[in-house]
Amino acid sequence: MVFGHGTAVAGLIAGHRRSNGKAMGIAPDAEVVDVRVYDADAPDPTAEPPQVGVTWEAVADGLEWVARNARALNIRVANISLAVPPSEALEAAVEAAWKADVVVVASSGNRPQEGQLNYDRFAEYRPGEDAAAFVAPAGYDHVVAVNATVAGAGDVDLSDFVLQNSATDVAVPTAGAVSLAANGSTCLVPDVATSWAAAEVSGVVALLRTRYPDDTAPQAVARLLDTADGTVDDPTPLRGAGVVQPVEALTRPLHPDGHGAVPRAEPARGSTPRATAPEPEADVLAGTRENAVWWGLLGGGALLLAVLLRPVLSRRRD
Repeated sequence: MVFGHGTAVAGLIAGHRRSNGKAMGIAPDAEVVDVRVYDADAPDPTAEPPQVGVTWEAVADGLEWVARNARALNIRVANISLAVPPSEALEAAVEAAWKADVVVVASSGNRPQEGQLNYDRFAEYRPGEDAAAFVAPAGYDHVVAVNATVAGAGDVDLSDFVLQNSATDVAVPTAGAVSLAANGSTCLVPDVATSWAAAEVSGVVALLRTRYPDDTAPQAVARLLDTADGTVDDPTPLRGAGVVQPVEALTRPLHPDGHGAVPRAEPARGSTPRATAPEPEADVLAGTRENAVWWGLLGGGALLLAVLLRPVLSRRRD
């Protein structure tokens, strides 16, 4: 059996232009370094050659290799379009890659099918679900966790396809993307799936690291997150900081510092005066109105007095 998952992922990241001139990969000029960590979802030792399944040990070994060779091979992005159980060794491998100035991009988690990782926990959506502690390496710090979404279809129920994950950083649409098949031809990706989403974001990060070659890994991540269509201050478990905006990420004049902090225009403490009631407008007719009131009172009093005296005076004349 030929398992074309890795080929499709690589095509989404850096597939060359097709014969009709249309783009395929997000970063077609990027060079893919293939670090093979598995052959299929389930191992098959009877195959020729034997097939290796998905394990956290293999993924950790692969990331450690990336960290050791990042400088020599100019590896600046590591894509992990799969999910494995968490482990301390895998978390340490992520930290090693981060210290080697590599941006690690990983899937935030698909809705599992029977026999897959976390099927017992997340086979069906339950309100309040959070896969952050169960999907690695997406749940770790210093990993860009990517969810999948659907373009222009806000009423689509994504819970049938992907997991809610509080570690989600960004999201991208995946259905309809064009990539490479294992036989070398093009193929259409029909699924809403986080493996394809992680590949697409890896391509965007590759472009960022080429466009801004002096940026550190935190600076590249800051450009990605701060230009998404949501907000880094209030991320959501399905979209994180929002849907990635590649053109904005590549062109907006941001200036993140070496730790990835983006300066924001905020008033200095104490510089904003306390709110006060507005000064009343000058009333140029105030004196006239006051005089009118007094003249009215006097005139009204005189009229009342005349009305009261009239019967008395009338009797006197009689």
